[in-house]
Amino acid sequence: MTSRPKISVVVPTRNRPHMLREALQSLVEQRGVSFETIVVNDAGEDVQGIVEDFKGTLDITYIQLIRNEGLPAARNRGVERARGLYIAYLDDDDLFLPAHLAALSARLDEKPAVDLVYSDALLLRQRWTPNGFRTVAHRILGHNFNLEVMRRDSFIAPSAMMHRRECFDAVGGFDETMRWCYEDWDFLLRIAGKYQIERVAGATVMIRLRADASNMSSVVNDERERAARLLQQRYGAGPIQPKTFWEVAETLDRESEDEEP
Repeated sequence: MTSRPKISVVVPTRNRPHMLREALQSLVEQRGVSFETIVVNDAGEDVQGIVEDFKGTLDITYIQLIRNEGLPAARNRGVERARGLYIAYLDDDDLFLPAHLAALSARLDEKPAVDLVYSDALLLRQRWTPNGFRTVAHRILGHNFNLEVMRRDSFIAPSAMMHRRECFDAVGGFDETMRWCYEDWDFLLRIAGKYQIERVAGATVMIRLRADASNMSSVVNDERERAARLLQQRYGAGPIQPKTFWEVAETLDRESEDEEP
């Protein structure tokens, strides 16, 4: 009988095979903790061959969705198959640094009262060049948890968080009607209403932001506005200005500078 892994990492993917391979390689490089990997292909290009390449180094499961259900549904299907005590997410265009899973799971081990933890994220702004994508700017997205701020700006990247399995079951997972954006923000606000959230300082995840429409966030401005209105209705927040994670980091950095004596 296979022992239960401590962590399940859900990797939703669609039509980015090269980036998926890089994301999975970043899982191979994780140190100090046992985990399983669940790749959920949201009816995109066949990547089973890529998954097969990692079967010798990862405890990996592949789920192929027949029709395109959207990112929140892909995450939900992955968690439904998960066996781990803790759930983490790795979007296929993001990368974990080697200490990511160990650092977050250690905090959950140490603090039974804390139910969701998150790391800082290294944001990389990238542009296409004849030699491939090149990083042209970077910054850190990191902020201690503050519910008031969270109602205005989502500052926790999905790939930066880990939570106890029971949190997902209690709040009902990701809202599958928010298929284009802010499903992670909605999920975090629901968890914040029931559970304790804590930051683990230090950037252990890399978020690659591209202007070529290979990031979903670059093509859903209208949906952001609609989803922002929905968040206002659900959580009583004030006006929400749609922002990318880069713009959120700029806002938080500027506010921190204004608060310094």
